[in-house]
Amino acid sequence: MAENIAYGTSNAATIFGMWMASSGHRTNILMAGYKVIGIGQHSAAWTTDFGFLDDSGAPPPSATTAAATPVTSTPAPPTRTAVPATPTPIPAPRVLSGVSIPLSAGMNLVTYAGENQPVTAALFSLGESVVAAYAWDPVSLRWDRYAPGRPGYVNSFTSFQPGRVYYLELQATAIWSY
Repeated sequence: MAENIAYGTSNAATIFGMWMASSGHRTNILMAGYKVIGIGQHSAAWTTDFGFLDDSGAPPPSATTAAATPVTSTPAPPTRTAVPATPTPIPAPRVLSGVSIPLSAGMNLVTYAGENQPVTAALFSLGESVVAAYAWDPVSLRWDRYAPGRPGYVNSFTSFQPGRVYYLELQATAIWSY
């Protein structure tokens, strides 16, 4: 999975031109292996999210024409007894293998889709280019971090988990494989 983020104008052509002029964003856009794309815009903020797996499972909608419905008088429905809602189970994140994602020097926002594993194993393919990794902890409302070679009190998380979002700070362009 990859994501491009931009801010500054509500003009789609300008944003697209900015992404195409940036080698990392251009690589995300032109990678042939993607199966799905999501595009979002709010005011002058834009995002494109690219995925390797189409898990929608639904065929595209077909055009339908609504038939005219005759107007009829409907009696008020009977009063119902409240029934507690049953929570919908949340599926576990899909775990992928054989993923290769090009990353740029600087900050990269990524969603990890591999096996739950130690940070050092998850980041192994990036070698010496890793400056730090960051993950938001919604319980403590703080950023957890991992920086290679730093003492334990600096590193506040020790494993990468499938479905979590991370910022990876790199000192050089690299391919992240897991």
